[in-house]
Amino acid sequence: MNVTTLTDVFLAGHFRGLLYTACKLFVHQDDYAHLDFAYMVHHCNILRENWWSQEFLPPFMANAQEPADLKWFATRTVGPLTTPRNACTKPCCF
Repeated sequence: MNVTTLTDVFLAGHFRGLLYTACKLFVHQDDYAHLDFAYMVHHCNILRENWWSQEFLPPFMANAQEPADLKWFATRTVGPLTTPRNACTKPCCF
């Protein structure tokens, strides 16, 4: 089993859909969605260092077809949740 390939498939293909779902939940102020999504991004960064800021965000933000509110959500809401101060505290991350 090639973990890199599985990681590539997930990070490239499925994460955008998760971002949309999380955005909808965040609008309704679902606190669990905030934490779950922050953990998810943090774990993606463990799989591939700086994935969120270096691999996902640049092409996502450059894509003119992405909705402006989703871009705002990705940079203003998700970014602060994934800083070291708010990093994952689950046992698997220690």
